Amino acid sequence: MCQGTIVAIVFAALYLVPNLLEVCAASTHVPLVSCVVFGDIVGCAILFIIGLRVTAVGIYAFAMAVEALLLWPIGMSGAALVWMTGLLPAVVVAVFLFLRLALSSAGGIPNDQRK
Repeated sequence: MCQGTIVAIVFAALYLVPNLLEVCAASTHVPLVSCVVFGDIVGCAILFIIGLRVTAVGIYAFAMAVEALLLWPIGMSGAALVWMTGLLPAVVVAVFLFLRLALSSAGGIPNDQRK
């Protein structure tokens, strides 16, 4: 399987699936605040597990702040909010995975070029 396919599958799993679940939950009258958290937490949990703990916490805090700002003062719809804020953690994980795969297939970075 090529690197692009793997990254696309991971992106779909971290972005599309959780956000579809959130949108479905929001449409069945589940409180929006409790379901908005799910999509963000999936991507951030993956970042936390792979060792990017500060990045995971930072992205989660940023996403929560953006959600709060867009939901209450601005009044953005819950469905639009879910799709917007779930994007950042999924993109970060997909880019990290792509770079990791690209470096591993290229033999990594030679020792004399690390600084």
